[in-house]
Parts: sequence; structure tokens; C-alpha cells
Amino acid sequence: MARSRKQDALSVMEALIAQARSGGHLLANDGTALCLGDILGAAGLSWNHWRRYPEMRSSLEAYAVEHNLLCSRQGRVAPEDEAPPSQAQDMVSAALLRDVQRRLSDSEKRCAELRAENAALRTKIARMPHIDALVAKGGRFAP
Repeated sequence: MARSRKQDALSVMEALIAQARSGGHLLANDGTALCLGDILGAAGLSWNHWRRYPEMRSSLEAYAVEHNLLCSRQGRVAPEDEAPPSQAQDMVSAALLRDVQRRLSDSEKRCAELRAENAALRTKIARMPHIDALVAKGGRFAP
């Protein structure tokens, strides 16, 4: 009987945990919590496996408790004053951002107006009977 993808993913994770236990080292962690992305990458698994299989989560949670670690740490949004210096230099003022957004909106509105006008003019030209005769002659005529 063929093994399921779930069983394959669970066996890979269990093998990684067993390898860490037998080798006497811990799975990837930052000292307080497991680094799930690094662990999943080492096992060749994706975040979809983590979300899809609760058995995998429970085995890693048990491993984390066994080694006095958190299974994962919730992310947080850093306050503006904690932003790294490289990001702070890339930031623009809110007034400049609003001005550029307003100008972009105006340009998009003008573009939509021109497209509508263009469509109306093309329709008007197509309705003129003498245009068909000129196009049949070769499409060129003297002004």
C-alpha cells in the first residue's frame, strides 16, 4: 500500500527530531523559541505542511516543551522609533506620499477620460459613410 503525503511529511519530521536527539544538539532555535522556518527548510517541508498537519505541530510542540523552548514566537510590528536606520532613510514623509498619491490619482483619472474620448471618436469615425469608401480606395486621401 502506498504511503500518503501526510505520512511522508510526518516521518521526515520525526526523523529530523530523532536525529537531533541522537546527535545531542537542538533543532534550530534562538534560545527561547524554535525557528520553524529553519526547521521546515532542513526537513524539506513547507509552511503548508505545518498548517495542514496538526500531528506535526503537536510533535514539535512536545519537542519544544521537552527542551524548555517555545514552539514559535508571534511576530510583532516594531514601533516607528525602533525601525532600523536603513529603513528610516528609505521612508518618505506622509505629506509627500499623499501628494504623489493625489497626482497619480489625477493622472489615472485623466487617462481614463482620454481613453473614453478616444473610443467615442473611433465610434464616430466608424459611423461616417464616406470613411468606408476612402478606406476601400487604399486608406489615403488628400486633406
